[in-house]
Amino acid sequence: MNSLTGLLSNAPLRSISIGDIAKGAGISRPSLYFYFDSKAQIFCALLARTRYHCPDDFPLLAADHASQVAAEVRSIVDQTVRSWQENTVILRRGFEAAEDLDVQRQWQQRLTGLVDFLADWIDRRRSAGLLATTEETPAELAESLIWLFEKSCYRLFSSHSTTSVEQDRRAAVLAGVGMRILGEMPARVVGDR
Repeated sequence: MNSLTGLLSNAPLRSISIGDIAKGAGISRPSLYFYFDSKAQIFCALLARTRYHCPDDFPLLAADHASQVAAEVRSIVDQTVRSWQENTVILRRGFEAAEDLDVQRQWQQRLTGLVDFLADWIDRRRSAGLLATTEETPAELAESLIWLFEKSCYRLFSSHSTTSVEQDRRAAVLAGVGMRILGEMPARVVGDR
């Protein structure tokens, strides 16, 4: 898998052959096929190793007022940005490899678990009166937010000259947009009942 990671630094997945991966790993093609059926399977193993879209990596707190919901949304954005920082090559190439059905299936499978997790979180926050109820379902909002965050991270990390200041600013903007999309409840003014 490390061989594929190195190759992905210089070329998209579609341009890399099983022979290239085997050569980079110092093994024969038949030996590689003993462990993996295809380069897409190797890539999917790399993707799984990143833990991207893993709900366990989004420790959401039990918020009891709206300012905590904003902090939770920011933590979701920060975790997404951190995943892209740590796994830029793999995630960027995965995003670009959408035409490969095996990669697309793996990406969607991982995305579905996170959408379900975030939809449940949105539903619980709505039930607690911390997010406004809108005509969009929690699942629709969760999926839209994830795609927005992913596309933004893809663009942000496609440039090798992105600074940490730019990354932090993009995360702040995404968190703010996320709160508006979710139907942020206005903060209560002293004296409101």
